[in-house]
Amino acid sequence: MQPRGAGRREGAVGARSVGSHALYRERWEIELAFDEIKNHLGPSGPIRSRTPEGVRQELWAYLAVHHAIRQFAHAAALARPAVDTDRVSYLKCVRI
Repeated sequence: MQPRGAGRREGAVGARSVGSHALYRERWEIELAFDEIKNHLGPSGPIRSRTPEGVRQELWAYLAVHHAIRQFAHAAALARPAVDTDRVSYLKCVRI
């Protein structure tokens, strides 16, 4: 005999694991974006700006360029329907 409510818990755990899998995937996408900016786009050393406003401006510039490159990759993937937009190489787009 199962304890009371055991069936409901299994369903909730299954639903939770699907949700946590989607959250993990989203978090991994964010980590990859940070990696793209830090290792392939950003400066190899510390930020050059010396004032808080300059640091903000430099960070916004990196984010804007990253967004433009990702938009370029997305448009390229849409031109070829068999290509998933997440599979387009960021590094190849930077080098174009």
